[in-house]
Amino acid sequence: MATMVQNSRTVPGVAVIGCGNIGSYLDEADPFKPYTLTHAGTYSRIKDQLSFLSLCDPNQSRLETAGKTWNSDRLYTDLDDLFESEDIDIVSICTPTSYRLPVFRAALQRGIKYFICEKPLASSLQEASQIIDLIDAHQAIVCINYLRRWENQFVRVKEMIHQGLFGNIQFISAYYGKGIINNGSHILDLMNYYFGAPHSYEVTGIVTDDRVSFDPTLSCTLNYYFQDRQFPLYLIASDYRDYSLFEIDIVGSVQRMRVFDNGLKMNISKVAKSDVFRGYQSLSEAELHTEIGLHAFKNMIEEFIAIYRSEEKSVRCTVREGKEILDLTSNLILKKEHLIKT
Repeated sequence: MATMVQNSRTVPGVAVIGCGNIGSYLDEADPFKPYTLTHAGTYSRIKDQLSFLSLCDPNQSRLETAGKTWNSDRLYTDLDDLFESEDIDIVSICTPTSYRLPVFRAALQRGIKYFICEKPLASSLQEASQIIDLIDAHQAIVCINYLRRWENQFVRVKEMIHQGLFGNIQFISAYYGKGIINNGSHILDLMNYYFGAPHSYEVTGIVTDDRVSFDPTLSCTLNYYFQDRQFPLYLIASDYRDYSLFEIDIVGSVQRMRVFDNGLKMNISKVAKSDVFRGYQSLSEAELHTEIGLHAFKNMIEEFIAIYRSEEKSVRCTVREGKEILDLTSNLILKKEHLIKT
């Protein structure tokens, strides 16, 4: 864990660097809906916890639209102008992946110590290692936005699993589309959060969509050890061009959890005596939870501000955990080559 930094003020100044989809755009059509999907949209809901919100994007039109939406006149198309003009405490890095290392380097050189970074951490393992070396050298604190770690129901499921309330995990199946890095990594990070890293894995299939060359959508089998037992995760790829799909099914010996409706709903079923087949057991009527994940962004950013204020001590998804997922997805992509050759 990074060393806690003493800050000169308790109300931080914030910069969002990159005003694309996750930086700002996904919330702009309806900025007053009851949940947020972006960094700028979330910060705008908690302005009483900030001293200011500044925005940076090289696209002038995109920047002005974001500034108008979030009522910010601290707008910059140039990173150096931003850092020279504003006294920034927390940076949200929402740039394209290839720009993240230079943003970290420039911000750290100016004494900024707190970062929320979008996934993936970097465009390569080498760049990720360079970022970690810089973070360590400057004793900075970084949170990687694998958002489901901040969704209360997903946290509750982890607690239930570790308390033995699911019994023995028999297997997990999960469905996703649009890239092992872009979307599949969310499932892989959640499994690391629940069970630790897999001890082995193989690639079993590939979707021939328009991402094959840079972020392939892979079907994989990954094997985990948990509480002295082994079980598989069957990660099944779909073609996002047909429709979006994001589902997770954790099958335990006494309970089952399903996430469906593109990750927005969850149900949990318990094993009970069958009302139909005498002498058999079946799953009971499910306990249903809706709007899964819609408030995780606010949870994540408020928790990080509490870390900045030294009210919380640990980051829920560290820079090293972000690199672990990049390492895993990179290895899976390497393993896909035998599918293409055959």
